[in-house]
Amino acid sequence: DWLNKVDDFNNFVRENLKKREQVLTQLERKNVLFEKKNARIKIISLDLGGAMFSNQFDELLWRREIPKAYAKQYSMTKEEAFERVTAEYRRLWGKAQGWRNPEFWLKHFKLNISFDELIENIKKEIVPYIDVTPVIKKLAKNHHLIIISHAEEKILLTKIKIASYKKFFLKTYPVASYFK
Repeated sequence: DWLNKVDDFNNFVRENLKKREQVLTQLERKNVLFEKKNARIKIISLDLGGAMFSNQFDELLWRREIPKAYAKQYSMTKEEAFERVTAEYRRLWGKAQGWRNPEFWLKHFKLNISFDELIENIKKEIVPYIDVTPVIKKLAKNHHLIIISHAEEKILLTKIKIASYKKFFLKTYPVASYFK
């Protein structure tokens, strides 16, 4: 069993290295990487979760809001719903296309709620770390900024919109959504 876990991890690493190479190739095509002989930085890449924002919103989304919607729709306790939902997360982890997408899970569980309705009560948890906004504003004056993140596109764009950061970023690359 542990050999399967090692193989799964190795496959995960190989896939992410492929995705990284795809991002770099795409950036090279758009001519936004470093000039080869010029040391001046032209682009700065930032990550989203844990770097710019805490993971509080994500934890609430996956561990509270989706199970809560499941419990309500299927008339069960929150505890029962949490057990069923998290068991299904574990079962499909990395195996189903779109498993990082909350809308995938809304459809998978046949929940009659939209993503926007689902996050209505937790949007206030999308708060950048206190030092992020001044740093981004300063960096954006002299550099192109991009985000390369393992976050799913819907979550990434929601966070950027709520924080009013869209104007600072040349491009966002939600790896889980772009490179499947």
